[in-house]
Amino acid sequence: MFPTLPRRPFLAGLAAGAALPLFAGPANAQRSIPRIRSDNDIQYLDPFSFIGGVEETVKMACLVTLVRYVEQGGTEVEPYAAETIEAIDDRTVRFVLRDDIVWSDGYGPLSAEDVKFSFERIADPDGGSPWQYTWEALDHVEVVDNLTGIIHMKEAFAPLFTTSLPALAGSIVCKRALEEAGGTFTTSFPAQCGPYRLANWQPSVKIVLERNPDWAGPEPDFDGFEILIIPDDKTAEIAFEAGELDFTEVTVDSIPRYRDNPPDDSSLMEAPPSGYSWLGMNTDHPNLQDERVRRAIQYTVDIDMILQGAYNGLAKPATGIIGPGQIGHRDNRMITGRDLDQARSLLAEAGLPDGFQTTLSCLNDTTSRTVCEIIQANLSEVGINADIRTYDPAVYWNLGVESEGDDWKDLELTLMRYSTTADPAYMTVWFTPEQIGIWNWERWASDEYGALNDAAMKEMDTAKRSDTYVAMQDLMEQSGAYHFITDGARAVLTRSWMQPFLFFGRAVSLPQFKLV
Repeated sequence: MFPTLPRRPFLAGLAAGAALPLFAGPANAQRSIPRIRSDNDIQYLDPFSFIGGVEETVKMACLVTLVRYVEQGGTEVEPYAAETIEAIDDRTVRFVLRDDIVWSDGYGPLSAEDVKFSFERIADPDGGSPWQYTWEALDHVEVVDNLTGIIHMKEAFAPLFTTSLPALAGSIVCKRALEEAGGTFTTSFPAQCGPYRLANWQPSVKIVLERNPDWAGPEPDFDGFEILIIPDDKTAEIAFEAGELDFTEVTVDSIPRYRDNPPDDSSLMEAPPSGYSWLGMNTDHPNLQDERVRRAIQYTVDIDMILQGAYNGLAKPATGIIGPGQIGHRDNRMITGRDLDQARSLLAEAGLPDGFQTTLSCLNDTTSRTVCEIIQANLSEVGINADIRTYDPAVYWNLGVESEGDDWKDLELTLMRYSTTADPAYMTVWFTPEQIGIWNWERWASDEYGALNDAAMKEMDTAKRSDTYVAMQDLMEQSGAYHFITDGARAVLTRSWMQPFLFFGRAVSLPQFKLV
C-alpha cells in the first residue's frame, strides 16, 4: 500500500546521516547470517492488518502460504505449504497440506482448519481488514480432514492464484494461538511455522531471524538474517561499501556508478519497477474541490523535468498505475505535456487568477524531496505557492488514514508511491470509494470506478479485463485528482556469494535466497 506499502512502509528507522551500528568483518566475507537493509520497520505482522515493506519480508520467512512464486517477478506458482493443490473449476480449489509443517510453542501441525480460519477472517466484509478485497469472492473453506480442504469461491476471481494465495493476505496463521492471543497481533507472532523464526527485534535498529529448528521443508541456505533499519538510501550505500551490509536498494542516481564499478565482491541487480508514483490531490479539501483547479495542476507539473532532475533520466513517465507488460497498461496518458496557458485559464475560471497557497506532503527521502522541489517550482509559474512538508515514514503513512487521527483533513497535495504485484487488481483497489479514509487519500468517490473494479476481478477474459483497467485509469486522470509520474527504476546491491529472491522487485523472500 509502499504502500513501498508495500505495499507501504510504516515506522521510521534511523534518520538519514544518523550513526549506524558498526560490525567487524571485511566487505567480502561470506556470512552464514547475511545483513540486509530495510528502509522501514515493522508495525503489523498480522496478515489481517499488515502495511507492507519489511513486514512482507518477515512474514514470508516465518509463516507459509499454500503456494509461492517460482520465479522472481513472475506469475507462475508452485506448491509450498500445500503438498498438492488443484483448481477443479474457476470457483473451486482443492488442497492437501504437507504433513510435516509444525507450529512453534507446542501448537501442533499446520491444519486445514488454520487455512480456513486465516482466509475467512480476512474475507469477512465486516471484519475491517484493508486486505479484504483479496478474499472478497471467497464463500468459505471446507475442511475435509486435518490436511485437506476445499476453497469455495462465490464467483470466478482472476487474482486468486496471482495475489490472494501466494502473497500478502495468503499467509496462514495458527487459529488456536491467535485466539489465545486475543484475535490479533502486532510485532510478534503468537506462533510461527516457516523456515525462519523471529528471534529478536530492536525497534528502529534491526530485526533478527534465525532458522526454525522445527522446519522440515526445503532447507534454507542461510542460518538466519539480520535486517538493519536504514531509511535513507545514501546512508545504506555507505554501509554496504563499508562491509556492514550484504544487500540494499540503491538510489536511482547511483545506478550508473554501481553498474560500471560495483564494490568488491558485489554486483548490481537491476529489477523491473516495483511500484508507481503520482501526485495526489485531496478532492475534499476546499482548495482542491474544484476539478478545474486540479486539472490546472495537471497541466502545470512537468513530468520530464521530474524524471531528469530526480531520476537522472533513468525512469520513464507513467501512463497510469499499471506498468508496461501488465494487464491493463495504458499506451498513452491524456495530458501529455505542460500547457501553462491552459492552466492559467482554468484557474481563472475557478476564480483563482492569481493562484493560491497550498501544501505538498512527501516522505523525507532524497528522491521524494527532489520531486517535490521540482513540483513546487512548476506550480509557482502559475501562482500556486506550495509549502513542502516532509515526514518520516512513521508519521507519513498515517496522514490520510482516518483511524489514526485528523491529519487527513489538512492533506492537500501528496506525493505518493504504492507497490505492485503480478495482478492489476492490487494496483486499482486502493482508489475505490470503500478505501476513502484508508488508502484512498485523494478521497475520490467514483461509483463507476468501483463497479468497474469489481467487474474486472471477476472477468476471466484477459482482453476484456485489460480494457476495463484502461477505462478505470482514464477515469482517474479525468477526475484531476491524479497526475501520474513514473513507474520508477529499481536496483539492488548484493554480495556475489548470494542470489536474492526479489518479490516483484521490492521486498525479498528470504526463504528463497540462495548461496552461490
